[in-house]
Amino acid sequence: MRYLDVTKLMGGEYMTTFCTLAKNGLSFPTKALIDSRANSFIFIDATFLKHLSPFFKPILCSLKTPIQVRGYNGNQGPRITHYTLLNLTVDSRRHWLAENRILVDYARKKLYWPKDIPQTMTYTHNIPVQLRGDQMVNRYHQADADCRDRQLDDYWRKRQQPVLSLLYSDDSNSLPMRSLYEANSPSVDYLNSPLVTVLDNSNSLPVALNTSYKSSWQRTQAKAVRTIEKELKKSDSTNLSTNPRQPQSQVECKPAAIEIHSISGAALNLICKKHSDYELFSVTLQEINTLIDE
Repeated sequence: MRYLDVTKLMGGEYMTTFCTLAKNGLSFPTKALIDSRANSFIFIDATFLKHLSPFFKPILCSLKTPIQVRGYNGNQGPRITHYTLLNLTVDSRRHWLAENRILVDYARKKLYWPKDIPQTMTYTHNIPVQLRGDQMVNRYHQADADCRDRQLDDYWRKRQQPVLSLLYSDDSNSLPMRSLYEANSPSVDYLNSPLVTVLDNSNSLPVALNTSYKSSWQRTQAKAVRTIEKELKKSDSTNLSTNPRQPQSQVECKPAAIEIHSISGAALNLICKKHSDYELFSVTLQEINTLIDE
């Protein structure tokens, strides 16, 4: 190998590396341009921040004085007028360490923070999210989806129509639904009209069909009404129990006691390997406080 193409190792034409933006328990993996020789540490594009707004809900704060930006090629870019706060991880940047007066102990792999900048412990478990770019909409698929929506709307509109209920009265001969049946039943002229009309001057046509079927629909409806009336009488004559149902006694369940201890990572690894029946899970302090309050 005569030469080494560093851009291939970093994943692109420019010197970029993978990084993660996190806030409110959500994280988004992205790429960052490193060693750009800009006159600041971290920049984020305004358009990219708008895409992250539904997830991170950043709070934009305006600067008192706009900051002029100098790009990697030395040209002056647009001024920065706003800033936001996100959880960022910065690696291998000695300038950032020098700015915050942080000492690095390579032997013990520790960072020594200044005493006037206390450390903040976080117990949140970040959930990775992915952003979906703008996709072309297939007009045929969209037309099919609109047609299905209209069919569903018609279906539920018919389902939501008021359902007529049959009420039982003391008078066995008076049924309030009978007038509705008569109003919705076919007219007498329609029932008396034959299906085939026979002309006097034509013997080639078949004889008119028997129209005795006209009373079959009325007989069926009358039979259904009598059946409903009979069932209503039967249910009305049934002796219902007047004794109210006694509620069952509920046994008070005492919450199980939970012991919380703090152990190191090495002890946790040893316990998980030694006892395979143990269950490992993550929980936040907010969830623990909620359980204690309940």
